[in-house]
Amino acid sequence: MGTKMVELLSKLTTSSKEASLDILVLQFTIVNAFMVGKPDKASDWILVDTGLENSADFIIESAEKRFGESSRPQAIILTHGHFDHIGSLIKLSNHWDIPVYAHELELPYITGNKDYPMGDPSVGGGMVAEMSPSFPSHQY
Repeated sequence: MGTKMVELLSKLTTSSKEASLDILVLQFTIVNAFMVGKPDKASDWILVDTGLENSADFIIESAEKRFGESSRPQAIILTHGHFDHIGSLIKLSNHWDIPVYAHELELPYITGNKDYPMGDPSVGGGMVAEMSPSFPSHQY
């Protein structure tokens, strides 16, 4: 139920913003994915992470708007294997027939062979860096 609620909320609040000429941030409420590549280079871009299970259609539509209908990324790069980063991986990798890359230590989590360990609440301090202010909003 919790994941379905997150996906429903994400569907209602999905947006995209250009962080720079060659980085489009796709926002899915609790997670971001990134298209890295210049819009005039339709065959020379990558997708970093794939959002939630229901994020594929928005990612494909955003790619078509930004890079053209026949474009596809050179690869998908996964930062890690949490459900909100790999949710649309299978649909997108099959749709585009492209390679997927991740750090080898993430493979057991991405493949579902291992669960991430529980967080340690005794490790504290929260955020370790001051975050930059929000980047300019350029909706697509």
